[in-house]
Amino acid sequence: MFKKRTLDGKVNFVVRILFVLAFLETVVFAVFTNDYSNIINAFTALLGFALTFVPEAVENISKRRLRFSSGVKIAIVLFIFAAELLGEINSFYEKISWWDNMLHSLSGAILALIGFMLVYAMNESEKVEIHLSPLFIAAFAFFFAVAAGAVWEIFEFAGDRLFSMNMQKFRPPEGVNVLNTDAWRYDAGLIDTMTDIILDTVTAFAVAVLGFIKIKTGKWRSENYKKKEDSGK
Repeated sequence: MFKKRTLDGKVNFVVRILFVLAFLETVVFAVFTNDYSNIINAFTALLGFALTFVPEAVENISKRRLRFSSGVKIAIVLFIFAAELLGEINSFYEKISWWDNMLHSLSGAILALIGFMLVYAMNESEKVEIHLSPLFIAAFAFFFAVAAGAVWEIFEFAGDRLFSMNMQKFRPPEGVNVLNTDAWRYDAGLIDTMTDIILDTVTAFAVAVLGFIKIKTGKWRSENYKKKEDSGK
C-alpha cells in the first residue's frame, strides 16, 4: 500500500505518523509522570497533523481547479514538519540560531508560489473572461506572500498575549532582569518580528521576479492562458 503512494503521498504519510507519535509521547509522559508542563506540545502536534491536510483540502474545495504540484506539496509538508515538530516540539528555534530565519525565508518563497497558483487557477477557468498581465500576476504573488507573512506575525502576537507564549522572542530568559545581556536584549521581540517580515518579503520578491520572467518568456503559460492572451491582442 505504501509503495503505491506518490512521492508527496509517502512524505505526507511519514510526517503524519511522526506527528501522531509526538502527540502520544507527550500525552503518555504527562499522564505517567503527572507533569503537564509540556502538554502544549500535544496541541502543537495535533495542529501540525491537521495542517498537513490543507493542500488536499484546498484542492477538493476548489474542485481540483487549484492543484498543487508534487514538489509544492512536499515543500509545504516539510515546512510544517520543520516549523511545528522540529521547531516548536523539539525546540530547534532555541537550539539552532538560524532555524527561524531559514523557515521564514522558505515561507516567503512558498507563499509566493501559492500566490501564482491562485491566479493561474482563475486564468485556467473557461468561465473567467479576463486576461491578467504578467506584471499583475507577479505583483499579486508578491503581495499575497507579504500579507500572509503579516497575518502570521499577528498570530504569533496573539499567541504570546493570550497564552503566555514567547513566539516573538520578547520575553527574557529566566533569571535575566537587565535590558541588555549577551543572550538577550530589550528589543529582541521587535528585531525578531521585523527580521521575519523582511525575510518573507525578500524571498517573495525573488520568486515574484523569477515568475514574471518565466511568464514573459512563455515557460509558465498554459494553453488556456495563451488562448486568452491571443484573443486579447
